[in-house]
Amino acid sequence: MLVLPDGKQQKEAEALVKEWLGKSGGKVVSVDFWGKKDLVYPIKKQMKGVYVLFELELAADEVTELQKRIKLEEGLLRHLLVVKNQRIIKDNKPAKLKSKKE
Repeated sequence: MLVLPDGKQQKEAEALVKEWLGKSGGKVVSVDFWGKKDLVYPIKKQMKGVYVLFELELAADEVTELQKRIKLEEGLLRHLLVVKNQRIIKDNKPAKLKSKKE
């Protein structure tokens, strides 16, 4: 997830992420544009931010390089990288809960 300053748009964010991934051989699976939201507290003197959620496919050894590139980008307010559990990706089904009777 990226949080951009108020003036940035979805296409700018997509172009930036694709540029980063092009260098590492990854790809964008999906993009979910959440839009402009009020921030709870000011970040870099900004009170509003544009939220964009990206789902990426990237080799494990390239994640730290992507993290470094994101940290160096001055135009971002915040970011968060999360690794999906491979079992969840393969199954794509919710786990069954055991009842108390079992």
